[in-house]
Amino acid sequence: MRRTMVLGAILATTLALFGSTALAQEPPPLPPPLTPPAADTTQLPPVAAGDAAQPPPPVGDTAQPPPPPPPPPPPPPTTTSGNPMEAEVTLRINGAMEAYETALDVEAAGRLLEEAVLIVKQNQLAGPTAASALALSGVTMLWLGRQDAATERFRMALACNPAVQIPPSWSGPEVEAALASARAQGPLLPPPPPPPEALRHTPVTQQMWNHPVPISVETNPNMPIVAATLYYRSRSETGWQLVQMSPIPDGFWGEIPCSMIQPQTWEYAVNVVDAAGTVLGVAGTPDAPIEINMLPSVGGALPLRPDGTEAPACLPDGRSAETGGECPPGMVCEPGGVTCRSCAFDDDCFPGEICSLGCCGPRPADPSESDLLGLYLDVGVGLSFGIVGKTAKEPAWYTDPFTGRQMYGIDDERDGDDVGPGLALGGGAVRLGFGWFVIPEVSIALNFRMGFPFDLDYSGFPWLLEARGTWWFQLEQAHLLGVFVDGGAGVLVHMIPRAVFDQGRSYDGSQPCGGSNPLAPATCKVYEPFYKASGYGTAGLGLQYYWMMYDWLGLGGELAMNAMLPEFSWNFDVLFNTRFVF
Repeated sequence: MRRTMVLGAILATTLALFGSTALAQEPPPLPPPLTPPAADTTQLPPVAAGDAAQPPPPVGDTAQPPPPPPPPPPPPPTTTSGNPMEAEVTLRINGAMEAYETALDVEAAGRLLEEAVLIVKQNQLAGPTAASALALSGVTMLWLGRQDAATERFRMALACNPAVQIPPSWSGPEVEAALASARAQGPLLPPPPPPPEALRHTPVTQQMWNHPVPISVETNPNMPIVAATLYYRSRSETGWQLVQMSPIPDGFWGEIPCSMIQPQTWEYAVNVVDAAGTVLGVAGTPDAPIEINMLPSVGGALPLRPDGTEAPACLPDGRSAETGGECPPGMVCEPGGVTCRSCAFDDDCFPGEICSLGCCGPRPADPSESDLLGLYLDVGVGLSFGIVGKTAKEPAWYTDPFTGRQMYGIDDERDGDDVGPGLALGGGAVRLGFGWFVIPEVSIALNFRMGFPFDLDYSGFPWLLEARGTWWFQLEQAHLLGVFVDGGAGVLVHMIPRAVFDQGRSYDGSQPCGGSNPLAPATCKVYEPFYKASGYGTAGLGLQYYWMMYDWLGLGGELAMNAMLPEFSWNFDVLFNTRFVF
């Protein structure tokens, strides 16, 4: 055993062990125990007649007859099941025993035994042959000092053949002790094998810039795979674009198509599914996608389509260069030769596109291309505030008790308290707009505004009528941002404090609000809310945002700013808007 342990130390530095799981199964009927081969009794050759006359060896000569040759290694059990994989296991066991017992090549012996164990697990083999492979590999585990792993291999060997034995040349006290421990713990069924691979894929890592990128996968014919989907995006994108891959004899293929803006790096992943939509296998994941570097020149081979051709360069406008707008070979296309990028919702498509009949396509922008007339109605409700200036004057200070006339104070002027410039609340605001898209980027509209509350006695009815022109930007799909200017006429009101004079119950003839007569005091001026009007001309600008939930309905907001002249105010309306498109 000392020689065995030394050789095991050598094996520990060179042998790379790896495990593979195998499906558990019921052990077969117990075969008869393995019988060690009978020792080969080698006889000395008979003495020839002429040799008898030779003198005997001198006294003290220690010469002995040559030792007999070592017995041949016991052969592994023969297979009777007819499984060709058992023959592969037997071949490796024989090779391992020969490598160890004749050439002392423990590295080769260990490697061959691990190959035999891998075949046993992958093919769920059982019986004497599998037991021998597992038992001998357990010995190699002991050489490596892996006591627990050796016991596990011995227990698996016992599950295949309870009477398994270790050849004498491989055995020793430590081996017998480990085998006895395995018998005490009982047989151990091998673990189930890993699930079969659903697909095999060679990652595409580079392609010529401004070229489509063919992607293909090989699928397992023994699995119910019915479809494959290619997901791709650039590094700057958060969402994924989809391509429904097309079947080919050994699997599926698809292509990352041309686009207006070609990134320097594409990221992609592939899923294969069954008829119920269950994902059976993947190549790449959203967290760890496969990357394709788009390079000006490629040193190695370019990715090819299934027919062995290279994808042609894209046109300058980002369209495919296929002749006549035809689809790439084997791809699923819409009428007109446009490659179908599969989708379930609008968010699966590029900005400015919608999902229609399972394919991404351009969103109808020009009213002439859709059933809509391009007319719209905006309804906005919100709050307003403004910056107002100048003064708020009270018409009369007091009434003369002798003449009954209203007087304006001792200097015959109205109250002149300055209330601006400063912020003033404008109350609520309602805006109605009726417009038309002249082109998809430009609209014109007629807007009407009404404010509340108001004071008809002082401010009149707050109204505003203005013409508006808007330039629209499409931020993302269904998200619109508009910048507008407008002009018109009207009146806006803002609530400010006004000064009023309460002359009290009597007047003593002195200056108003003097308060000099303690018996009949006059009350000084007080402040009350006052709705100050401004206008009558207006010029304005602002921003509008809409999320078009549907082609006919959008929700958003508006910030409208109006400068009122000649009675100055600078008004702000912050509104929640709803848009109806016809």
